[in-house]
Amino acid sequence: MSEVTITLDTRLYQPPTAKDITKGKQYVLKRNANANELKKTIDGILMNAVGEIFELIYKYPQKGKDLSFSENKALEEEVQEVLDDAEQEIYELIQSYALNCTEDEKFKNMLLLYILSLGRGNRNLRTTLHTYMKRFMYDIEALAAAYTHKGYSYTTAVTKAKTSIHSVYTQPEVKEAYSVPGMKAIYIASKGIHYDFETGKGTKGISNNGIINVIMMAEATVHMAWMRAEGLEFEQNGAAGYYQLRGSNYPCAACDEQVGFHKGIEGIYTDPLVHLHCCCYRIPIYPQNNFTNGIINII
Repeated sequence: MSEVTITLDTRLYQPPTAKDITKGKQYVLKRNANANELKKTIDGILMNAVGEIFELIYKYPQKGKDLSFSENKALEEEVQEVLDDAEQEIYELIQSYALNCTEDEKFKNMLLLYILSLGRGNRNLRTTLHTYMKRFMYDIEALAAAYTHKGYSYTTAVTKAKTSIHSVYTQPEVKEAYSVPGMKAIYIASKGIHYDFETGKGTKGISNNGIINVIMMAEATVHMAWMRAEGLEFEQNGAAGYYQLRGSNYPCAACDEQVGFHKGIEGIYTDPLVHLHCCCYRIPIYPQNNFTNGIINII
C-alpha cells in the first residue's frame, strides 16, 4: 500500500487503520468492476436490438427519405416491441447491479426506493430510461434512413449500424442525409439535434446518442447506490464523518477539493459521486478522545 497522509484532530476522532483504508479502496474497485460489467451487458442488449430492428426495417418497402417509424404503424409496433423487451431487461439489470453492494435486506429496501426515484428532469428511473430508449429508437431510424438512402444491403447496413450507433451523427452518410430534401426520419430532419419529446425543447448536458445516455444513466445509478450504501453502513456503525482520498493520479480539481475530513454523513447522500467516473474513496471516521492532535501517516 502506498503511503497515505491524513490530517485529523485526534482529540476528537479516532485515526483510521490501514485495514480501514484498504477496505475503502477495495470497495471502489468492486463498485467500478460491477458498473463496468453492467455497461457491457447493456451495450450487448442494445446492440442486439439494433440488429433485430434493422431486420424489421428491411422487411418493409419504405426506405431512404420515406423511412419513418411514426408514419409506418406496423413497423413502429414491431420496433417498439423489441425496445420494450430491451428496456425491461435493462431496468431490472440496473436494480440488480445497484443492489449488489450489500446483503443487508434493510439496506436493499432503502436503496431500491432511492434508485427508483432517480432520474433526469423531474423524471424517475423508469421514465428517464424510457425517454432515452425512445431517443435510441430514433437514432436507429436515422442510421437506417441514411444507409438505405445509399442503397446499402441489409448485411452492410446492420454491420455499419452496430459500429456507428455510439456516434450516429458523425457518420458521413448521416451528415450527407441532412441535405437530402424530404427525409422523414426525425433526427435527420433535426440534423442530429435531440429534442425532449414532452417539452419540445433541446436537451442540454447529455449526449445526442441515445445508447450512450442509457449506459451512462445505468452506470451513474449503480455508482450512486453503492456510495449511498457505504454511507448507510458508516452511519449505522456510528461514524462521525468520513475522510475522502484520491483513488487515482488523474488531474481533477473537483476531486482535489473533496480530499479531507467531512464531518457528518450528509455529503454522501447529497453528492454520492464527485463525477461519474470518480475513483475517490471514503473512510469512516469515528469519535475518539484518547489521542492527541497530529498528522497521521499510514503505510
